[in-house]
Amino acid sequence: MARWPQLLIVLALLGATAAAFAVTERLKLERSPVTGTRVDRVFSPVCECARDVAVISVVLRRRETVTVDVLDAKGDSVRTLVRRRREPAGRVSYTWDGRDNAERVVAEGSYRPRIQLERNGRTIVLPNPIRVDTTAPRIRIVRVVPRVFSPDGDGRRDRVTATYSIDEKARAMMLVDGQRRVLSRFRAVEGKLVWFGRVDGDPVRPGIYEIRLRAVDRAFVGIGGTEGQEDLVGQGQKDHRGCDGDEHGAEGGPTRERAQGARRV
Repeated sequence: MARWPQLLIVLALLGATAAAFAVTERLKLERSPVTGTRVDRVFSPVCECARDVAVISVVLRRRETVTVDVLDAKGDSVRTLVRRRREPAGRVSYTWDGRDNAERVVAEGSYRPRIQLERNGRTIVLPNPIRVDTTAPRIRIVRVVPRVFSPDGDGRRDRVTATYSIDEKARAMMLVDGQRRVLSRFRAVEGKLVWFGRVDGDPVRPGIYEIRLRAVDRAFVGIGGTEGQEDLVGQGQKDHRGCDGDEHGAEGGPTRERAQGARRV
């Protein structure tokens, strides 16, 4: 008879374990109440460009009362985007401008969106980090040659080459009289841009042309779709005499410039 209490305890523990296992398996099989997550990966709230906000978008499987906020690396909420908003089933989107609840620009770093579903009783921290970048790359003109170019096909002084360095990996852009003409293909901390003196396939007229360089990273100006939002900061400019030439390189998206110096050669 003394063994019955122990046996009952063992049976109770086995029953509780089985019940917990069943609940766990049910949760594993239950579909997530949100799907189709789309979150911008990097942006700059100070770039004054098309990429100065981050968009958080999900699909709700059924209508819900939603609260959405943004968490910092410590898991603390820095900004509430919506509070107890009634949403229909389907895709919903929210925009974060990179500021906290006091309207101050947050510190650079990684943040995560959190969605609280009142009807479902679930709180979901999305696994998609958002990187806030508030520091634009700086580009420096090392050398621009030749000072006078005449690209007439004779193989002498047929193009202008600008050598540059950047304080972080970024793409470089050359503007001629304020218009984009050359964009580097890869992100690097140094390199060269070459302009052959053509605009839309036609040679430019003889005259003085201002050459300005800008650095481009993913946070400030978008190039090549939604993934890249790239940042531009101009550091210097030079004037050159020119006539013929040929355009070289791809062009990117809209830009922001911060000129840091100018000189005439």
